[in-house]
Amino acid sequence: MIKDLWKGCFISESLVDPTILNNYHCSKIRITGADLPIDDKGTKGRWHMYWIEVDVDSFHTFEQNMKYNWYGHFRKGNNIKAIFENRIFDLEKEDKTTWVEAIEYGKTQGIPEEQLDFLTE
Repeated sequence: MIKDLWKGCFISESLVDPTILNNYHCSKIRITGADLPIDDKGTKGRWHMYWIEVDVDSFHTFEQNMKYNWYGHFRKGNNIKAIFENRIFDLEKEDKTTWVEAIEYGKTQGIPEEQLDFLTE
């Protein structure tokens, strides 16, 4: 049986247990420079970014492993799942009105609004 897969990019530093990324097909990895924020205390470091594919049953694994002050998202067609610590939002790529609640929630977690862009490319 072929599973219906969603694509996303997750930063290992955003996860309580980054080893969960080992359970998924990874199509690309990027390690950034050492000057990016890694917590809400001003600590700087590298981001380890993984482009992965997951099925819908995996969303809750990510929801339960997201750290405060971080989010990740998956996309499939026009659909986006924005995943925060203990919260998942359904968004539509072409309808930014569906993003409002997720953006407001992210801001309550201390995420700057300009980072809540839910890029799909």
